[in-house]
Amino acid sequence: MPFKSTFVKSAGKLFGVFRERDLDLRGATQKSRMTTIEATGGSKTTADGYTYHTFTAPGPFVVDSGTGILEMVSIGAGGGGAGPNGGGGRPGAGGGISYVSILASAGITPTLNVAVGGSGKAGTPSQGGNVPTSGGIAGTNGGGTGGNAGHVGWSGGGGGGGGWSGIYTPGNVYYSVGGAGGGGSGGAHSTISKGGGDPTNSYIPNSTTGVNGSPAGWPDNAGYGAGGGGISNSSGTAGGGSGNGVGGSNYANPIVTTSNLYAGGNGPSPQPKAAGFLPAHPSWIPVVPSPSGNGGAGGGGSDGIDGIVIFRY
Repeated sequence: MPFKSTFVKSAGKLFGVFRERDLDLRGATQKSRMTTIEATGGSKTTADGYTYHTFTAPGPFVVDSGTGILEMVSIGAGGGGAGPNGGGGRPGAGGGISYVSILASAGITPTLNVAVGGSGKAGTPSQGGNVPTSGGIAGTNGGGTGGNAGHVGWSGGGGGGGGWSGIYTPGNVYYSVGGAGGGGSGGAHSTISKGGGDPTNSYIPNSTTGVNGSPAGWPDNAGYGAGGGGISNSSGTAGGGSGNGVGGSNYANPIVTTSNLYAGGNGPSPQPKAAGFLPAHPSWIPVVPSPSGNGGAGGGGSDGIDGIVIFRY
């Protein structure tokens, strides 16, 4: 029988996780449970029998009284699209997504600090001639800066990476989702931006910030897209995207959760990439803005969309 430390046992009792499939199968039962939670933080609204707390900026979430099931959705920020050039720039990718359900209780569940990723900004359009162009500004909370384009040719700057969103307490990260990679501006010579939490991504072992896009990629002198911010361990010290246009990591602390993680959409064509969470969870559609975490379109150079974190009970 596997050994469980006192800490692990306490964490299990503290967070009382329910698997998503159990909630889906017992949806009517779950909703009919007597939920006595009262909480503060974010923008508070009610709809369809639920109370929602929406965070579009960092802040604390506090369970003030009661005990009940608490659901949480986090979406990382989208990457910026590349500035347009003669060959067309690539779009930014979409931010990662997580869904979690826990049993929360006042006086036991600690204050949950919410982090919300800012979107990567679009790369500067080509100026033509011998005028260099700048990469997109990094998204707050871990996005990298898009690569600058060289002074030769008609290339635009790469898109900035999106920042990560998540929930944590001092010294312990519970759930986080990666920001998306920014689009590259080199047409066929640039890399495709990858979504936050994409399982094929590679992550920086000592940084939550995505790498900056490489400047002036040969042979078209285009700026490459930046990496997205992310977290890949409980101490929050690693997980940024490690290469051009690579999104940051998704992370769920194995001690306290069996949350469902979703990768953001990649950016292979000049279109915004919608987050993949909503089609699988239609009950959240009325309260989760559909563009949340989308990447910016390429070819015209548009910004990504900010991340978001929402609680409901």
